[in-house]
Amino acid sequence: MLGWITDSRAVKGTFSKRWRFVGLLHLVLSCHPLRAATIETYSAHLAALPRSYTVVVAPTSAAGVATEYNRSTVPESGWVTAKLDRNVLLIDGDFSGFGSAASSADLRTGVATGVGGAALSQLTVTNANKGKISGRLNLSKAQLALLRAGRLYVQISSREYKNGDIRGWLLKRDTVQ
Repeated sequence: MLGWITDSRAVKGTFSKRWRFVGLLHLVLSCHPLRAATIETYSAHLAALPRSYTVVVAPTSAAGVATEYNRSTVPESGWVTAKLDRNVLLIDGDFSGFGSAASSADLRTGVATGVGGAALSQLTVTNANKGKISGRLNLSKAQLALLRAGRLYVQISSREYKNGDIRGWLLKRDTVQ
């Protein structure tokens, strides 16, 4: 009789330990995803900021000659791709056509897509008339929401135009596994 009680307790203890192990394993697996993380892809075409201005050229006659220049004819442009893996945003792209060397690049936020705003973080940019732009940022939950709402953009400035030569809004393109 005593052996049966001992055996019963041993079986009961083993059964209990197994269920505790299964429960612990379930908890660990539910907290740590084993599947591949989803990577979101965003891209932006960087285009010249709208500017028009008039230059008066000294004429040979008494009447001045005014020439209007429109920034839409300036060849400055670029392309940026951004990949979001959880909260890490990797930015990579290039630009060309600058009249003077690029001096800075920023990731910025606006109140809406197409509306400029404040800088969030500096990016790395080639200090030349054409080159590369890159960056790696850890985004907060609020910044992730701004990215997904189309309110983050990349801006490159030059020595000539310190308030921005070209900019483009990061818009979601696709999701890859």
